[in-house]
Amino acid sequence: MQASEDFNSDRHVFRQLAELYAQAADRNRPELLDAILTEDAIVEGPGFRLVGRAEIRGISAMLQQRYRLTRHVVENQTVTVEGKQAQGETYCTARHLYDDPQAGAQVLVWYIRYQDQFVLVDGRWRFAHRHLVLDWTEICSATVPVPLR
Repeated sequence: MQASEDFNSDRHVFRQLAELYAQAADRNRPELLDAILTEDAIVEGPGFRLVGRAEIRGISAMLQQRYRLTRHVVENQTVTVEGKQAQGETYCTARHLYDDPQAGAQVLVWYIRYQDQFVLVDGRWRFAHRHLVLDWTEICSATVPVPLR
């Protein structure tokens, strides 16, 4: 598969969008989501569907309430550009640290493939739709050397 000129010039932008999304989720920075999503963006996955920036910006707070810490690591990414639209797939490993009353500190690991749709709005690429595909999960024990937060 040969990449288009548009993709070669914009490849870093798509990667940065995925990394900013991860940072917004991990650091409770909903304002980052506003900057990278269309107004009517959709984020969905197993058991959830969020429509529009107002709903989607709640992701960060929900993760903060549910887990002690999260870390989303962006991995492989492929994107195909067609004019002012693009589609891609972004791999991500998401780790969620939590306390289990019996087992202690645990990490829930999600192996994710985001099916991404991007649009060019006022000269800037933005997410229009992210569909989270959960390939598998695992739970493992964690060692936390210092209290978090």
